[in-house]
Amino acid sequence: MRKIIIIGTLHLGLTPNKELREVLDEIKPDQLLVEINERDIKNNNFKKYIPEMVFAYRRAKKKKISVSGFDSSINVLSQGMTEKDKKRIIQKQKRLAKGHNWKDLNKEKYLKLLRGSEEGLIDWKKEQKREEKMLQNIKKAMQPNGKIVIVTGCGHLSFFEKSIKDAVFPFR
Repeated sequence: MRKIIIIGTLHLGLTPNKELREVLDEIKPDQLLVEINERDIKNNNFKKYIPEMVFAYRRAKKKKISVSGFDSSINVLSQGMTEKDKKRIIQKQKRLAKGHNWKDLNKEKYLKLLRGSEEGLIDWKKEQKREEKMLQNIKKAMQPNGKIVIVTGCGHLSFFEKSIKDAVFPFR
């Protein structure tokens, strides 16, 4: 029997490793899937990934938990947007998220605080393709049995809720 648990993190650098570790230790997954491209895992290339995903990956390896990546390499930035634009918008989102923790932002009512603050940063058609590719990668990597934990950004939770009907979202 398989149980799928999906945990949303806050990509703004606001997910403390200690809290994520406590959640993962409490769940005791048989398999962990993280939002890192599997090719980058194979090449030990973690430079461009957010800290909590790298932490979760390394923690799983240390605990000898089966771990795989599921991210897609699709670039979702809108045409003309730069890394400087991305950093500016991330700072704005950090201000908007102030007073809320990463677990709060698993809840739709709080996640709405950040929606619309992207200022054209994301090409939503590309984002939809990326999420569909992420789902394909998850289905391909998922073990048929056991407790499987998927760690992804809070912004993807609605998509995964619609796409993986039997999943549990502990912070929703």
